[in-house]
Amino acid sequence: MLHLTEEDIRNAMELYERELIYPINKGTMFLAGVYCILSICEKHEKYTSVFDRVKEKFHTPEDIINNRSLLREVIKPIIFPNRKAEYLYKFSAWWKNTDLSEEIIEDIQNGRKREFELRDEIAKEAPGISYKNASFFMNKCGYVNVVPIDLWELRLLEMLGHNVEVSGYYEIKGGLRRKEYLKYENIIREMARSFEVTPVLFHFAIWNKYRNLRKNNITKE
Repeated sequence: MLHLTEEDIRNAMELYERELIYPINKGTMFLAGVYCILSICEKHEKYTSVFDRVKEKFHTPEDIINNRSLLREVIKPIIFPNRKAEYLYKFSAWWKNTDLSEEIIEDIQNGRKREFELRDEIAKEAPGISYKNASFFMNKCGYVNVVPIDLWELRLLEMLGHNVEVSGYYEIKGGLRRKEYLKYENIIREMARSFEVTPVLFHFAIWNKYRNLRKNNITKE
């Protein structure tokens, strides 16, 4: 049985609030995208440490585009550094020419009605960004209903009896296919509703509770 306590939810809220970007503008959203790419298949402590080094050296897409060798050197400690450097370069070139930040700011001002539409747009168009990290990106911008489904949630679904393929932690395959992702996301959203929390809080509660445990610590009824 899945157990979430009031303390789990409080911890989840604290974690989520740490991830939020402020103020929300084109520059902070660009760095949020960089953060999400660095997080791929990497432990939280490692990618946050590398991100701190990246944002000291690179503040704009042009900084990354014009300093590719320095970028590779800065992110060398992270897993898949060459692939992620290429993702970051392509993402930076894309970000320079997209109106996505303006769309998100407008949507926030109008009540966040396009959450899923904008997430899907990012997942389809942004280089290096899968549905998981497009959702993570939206969470960092204050959206609460899209879910960055990770290894821990896939293991949870597997242990609860769902037919889910769980890859290894360090496999980089571009993420789940859209159909699978949306199916699992709907299940997670229903589970969050049963705990009377937003999907993003449910995600952070699961991540924080189970990330350091073996998967057989999550048991089904």
